Amino acid sequence: MCLGNFSSCYSQLFEGCCLICVSLMQVKESLRDDPRYKSVKHEDRELLFNEYISELKAVEHAAERETRAKREEQVLGG
Repeated sequence: MCLGNFSSCYSQLFEGCCLICVSLMQVKESLRDDPRYKSVKHEDRELLFNEYISELKAVEHAAERETRAKREEQVLGG
């Protein structure tokens, strides 16, 4: 069952894809026949999807902040 490790399931299924840009409906369509997706209760899927997207966004925002800080450091120190 994937409930405890749903983020891992999503990352395995969509490795290299931009999930932040997709909707739950698109994910449902793509995962419809995957047994890991089916193992999660229907009512938990949206919650888990939203949590996973939030995690991805947090990582993306942290990377953007780091890039911005490095750029500012180069401008000021350069």
